[in-house]
Amino acid sequence: NGDAKELVITGTKPVTVAMAKDVKTSADTLRTKGEARVTLVNVTIAAPEGKNALEADGGLELTLVGSNALTAVDQAAIYGHEGVILSGTGSLTLQGGTESNGIGTNRLTVTGGTVTVIGGDGAPGTKETAGGSGSDAVGANVITVTGGSLKLTGGKAGTDDGGGTGADGAATIGTAITDGEKPLYQTVIQLTDKADTAVAALALSPDQSYGLQGVVTDETGSIYLYLPQETKTNAVSDGTETYTGTPIASGESGIMTLSKNGGDSKPS
Repeated sequence: NGDAKELVITGTKPVTVAMAKDVKTSADTLRTKGEARVTLVNVTIAAPEGKNALEADGGLELTLVGSNALTAVDQAAIYGHEGVILSGTGSLTLQGGTESNGIGTNRLTVTGGTVTVIGGDGAPGTKETAGGSGSDAVGANVITVTGGSLKLTGGKAGTDDGGGTGADGAATIGTAITDGEKPLYQTVIQLTDKADTAVAALALSPDQSYGLQGVVTDETGSIYLYLPQETKTNAVSDGTETYTGTPIASGESGIMTLSKNGGDSKPS
């Protein structure tokens, strides 16, 4: 409450950050120094002008618990000078500020959790000046995904009064997303009438491991996976019920409907 402050985290011991009592959204920002291990527990930060919600001066391992949201006015929601690793059982929504990435770092790694990253919209234009271009969701030189649900949305071009319009942002700055070796492709799977549902298992062909810790469907019942080329998703289970349908190939989108046998058949 009151004037925004910066909480600086130093040292290598794990640190947990949560909201102060009776505070729903804070203007206080976070900065980590050195190789940091931080757990966010239901944290909501709306950074003031000129500030990242979270800035990591060194490498950062960020564990998610509960529902977390970081936003910025004119900077990236998260800026990591070296690398950021996202994991955990919770969710994280990152909203970049005007013409800024949702997250900007040298290396981004996602191993779990439900992560939504949105690039900032372009600045408004005028009759003489075109609206600015929307920013890409992620600005990183290396992006590695081995698990989790990762939804990337570029910002929208700034509106104008006739001077021309900038371009919409993309998911990334052009960086290929890989599992450390093979290129991956976003695969969107929608479970009918199952918003906010935890995913317990996938049936993938060819069979392979994919980190499902913290993967929960969004308001449309969808999860956003990154899978190698020619991988097919044959079924999804929430641990009780199994969803099947036409196999969904990597890089495509599809709907899984509840199978007739319900929970009698579960993918491994």
